[in-house]
Amino acid sequence: MKIILISLWLVGFGSCTNVPRTPPVLIWGISLPDARSIFQVIKSNHFTSLLRSLLKEHMLIVYFEPALTSKDLSCMECFTYLRGVQPRTYYSQVQDPILSVELLFAEREEEMIWNRKRTMLTLTCRTNSIHVYNFRDSNLTTHDDFMEAVASNLENCPVIHLYTAHAEQTKALQRRLQRENDIMKLGKPTTTTTTTTTTSKKPKMGDSDVREHVPRNRSAEDPPIVVLRHPKGILSLDKIVFAEEIPKGLNVYYKRIHIYPSGKSSLSLQLRDKANILKGVNFIIDTSLGPLKIKLAPVVGCWRIPKLIFQNTTFIPRDLLFYGKRFSFCCHAVTAYSSQGARLTLYSLSMDVVLVDTISAMDPDYMPRACWHCEEYLTPGITQAIFTVSILLSLLGLGLTMFLEMGRNMRMPNINDPEPHLKVASER
Repeated sequence: MKIILISLWLVGFGSCTNVPRTPPVLIWGISLPDARSIFQVIKSNHFTSLLRSLLKEHMLIVYFEPALTSKDLSCMECFTYLRGVQPRTYYSQVQDPILSVELLFAEREEEMIWNRKRTMLTLTCRTNSIHVYNFRDSNLTTHDDFMEAVASNLENCPVIHLYTAHAEQTKALQRRLQRENDIMKLGKPTTTTTTTTTTSKKPKMGDSDVREHVPRNRSAEDPPIVVLRHPKGILSLDKIVFAEEIPKGLNVYYKRIHIYPSGKSSLSLQLRDKANILKGVNFIIDTSLGPLKIKLAPVVGCWRIPKLIFQNTTFIPRDLLFYGKRFSFCCHAVTAYSSQGARLTLYSLSMDVVLVDTISAMDPDYMPRACWHCEEYLTPGITQAIFTVSILLSLLGLGLTMFLEMGRNMRMPNINDPEPHLKVASER
C-alpha cells in the first residue's frame, strides 16, 4: 500500500504548478502583530480573514503599485510621509494580496472599482467600506505625496491604509528583461507612439472605440498589442492568423493570412438578452477580411468560449476554454478549428466583460480584472492522461505489493489450536 500512496502523491505533486506570488505589504492606521521573520509568508486566507475582521469598525484603502519591491520601501528620500506615520506594520511576503481584496468584494457582492485620483482625494468617512487605487507609474515620491493627501482628508476617520503590489516583482522583472531582450534582438526602438481617438459625446451602448491602436502595416516598428474598447468590454490581442487547408494529393498545405482590426470602430458587443448581460455575450471584431465573432456562453458562474465564427464558418476550440466572471480571460494563443480543416489563431488574447452598468470600459482609468490564465489549467486531454496514468500506477503498485507479500504467513496462531505434530526420525 505504501507504493500505491507514493505513486498517487507523485501524480498529484506533478500537477501542482502554481507558484505563490508574495509581494510586500505596508499597513498603517492600526497596530497589528509583526511577522516572526522577514522570511515568513502570510497566507492569502489568513490575510483575507485579517482584513475582514478590521473592516467591521474601519474604512479600508488599498494602494497598488505594479512594480513595488521590498527594496523600494527602503528608499530614505522617497517616503517622507510613510516614515513618520504610526502605528504601521510591514509584511515582507504576503500571498496574493490583490486576490484577498477581490474576495472581500465578492463576499459583499460588490464590483471592485478602481477609483480615480479626484475620487480618492474627496473620499468621505464611511466604516466597513473598501476603496482601491492603482498607481500608473513608479514615481515613489509622488505616491507618498498622494497617500498623504488622502490621509489628511480622512484625518479623524478610523481608516486603514495598505500599500502593496499586484504580484511578485521577480516575475515582473523577468518579463521586463525578456521584453528588452526581444526588442534588442528584433532591433526595435525602445519607445513607441500611440494614437487615441476621443469624442466629445458620451459613448452609447453599441458604440466602440480603439484605444492605444496604431494602424498595422506589418512593420516591425509597430506596437505589438492592439487594445479595443467598448463601454461593456475590453479586448486586446497581438495578431490573428487564419490558416486555410489546401490538400494536394497525399500532402496537406496551409495558406496563412494575417488579419488585423479594420480601424476606429473595430469592436462591438452583441448581447443574447439585452436586459441581462449574464445570459451571453458575443465579441465582434471588424477585421480586414470581415467580422470575427467570439462567443461567450454562461456556464455555472463562468464564461465559456464554445466557438468562433469567421467568414460564415464556425471554428471550435479543441480545449475547454472557460474563466470565472470575476476575472478577465488571458491566453497566449487560442486556436479553433473548422470542419473543413482550416484553423484560426488569436495570439496574446485578453478579454474582460463589464457586468456593472455604472462602469464603462471606455474610461481610460478602467483597470481590467485579474487574469484567468488558460495555460495554467488542465485541458481535457491532460486530465484524461493523468487519470489513466494514476490508474496504471495504482495497479502496478498493487501488483508489486502482492508480489512482495508472497510466502509470508499473515495469520496469527490461535491459542486453542493443537500443537503441530513433528515427526522425529527413529534412532538406530
